Amino acid sequence: MANSIKIQISDEHIQDIIDLLDTIRTAIWGLGDYLAVLVDAHGMENRSEVFNSIASQTRATYSQLDDYERTSRKWAEADRLPNLSWTIYRNADPEEDMELIQQAADEGWNATRFKEEKYPAITRPQKMISHALAILNRLVSMQEDKLPKLVLERLLIIIEELEDLLGEVDDDEAVRFAQIEVGELP
Repeated sequence: MANSIKIQISDEHIQDIIDLLDTIRTAIWGLGDYLAVLVDAHGMENRSEVFNSIASQTRATYSQLDDYERTSRKWAEADRLPNLSWTIYRNADPEEDMELIQQAADEGWNATRFKEEKYPAITRPQKMISHALAILNRLVSMQEDKLPKLVLERLLIIIEELEDLLGEVDDDEAVRFAQIEVGELP
């Protein structure tokens, strides 16, 4: 895929982008650390109120604030490697994943690659088929009355074919996941 790229971005622009990404990463960690200080000042028992107050006065969601603060508390500043995405740390556990974190830093992984290495089952074809089924089934159930008849019919055929394919796969975990996530066809 890299060979098909026809546009060359200058080294100067690439460095500017790298610098901006570093600034964003530093700001996210700073925000998380700041939120931890605020929560500590108001008491952990008032954590929800602190986040609700901030969320109501900013464009941040409670969930974002929770992620920033929780991730900052989870990872000591000394364990935060500067060349890794904050998202990697959000998905990692300092007790279990230090070796994987170091490997990610050494090999230049992005957050998607880290998640695939930490949870290899998500890249198995069976799991991917199960996710595709869940998404398609949700689309049909939520948009059934808005989809053109031909599109709806084709989607139902695709869902049926994917279910048949999943049934042929020898992976009990993926089959259980599909049954929970997808359920019956509409």
